[in-house]
Amino acid sequence: MSEPYQPIACAFHEQLELAALKRQPVILHLQDGRSLAGVIEDVWTAQGAEYLRLKAGNEPVTLRLDLLARLEEAL
Repeated sequence: MSEPYQPIACAFHEQLELAALKRQPVILHLQDGRSLAGVIEDVWTAQGAEYLRLKAGNEPVTLRLDLLARLEEAL
């Protein structure tokens, strides 16, 4: 993604970090309408942007946090 990173709300960032800490299953709803289910393994900052790694099935997925619309706990 070549667009400048847009920081997310602190409360949303805290939700993501807590979900990663608890290793709870989540559904991430993306800005483009897609959804991904899995467990957040890590949240970090690199090169002026924030990212997370989601274990979705056998493949880890890395996403920039400004691509996320919302987080839902998977039951």
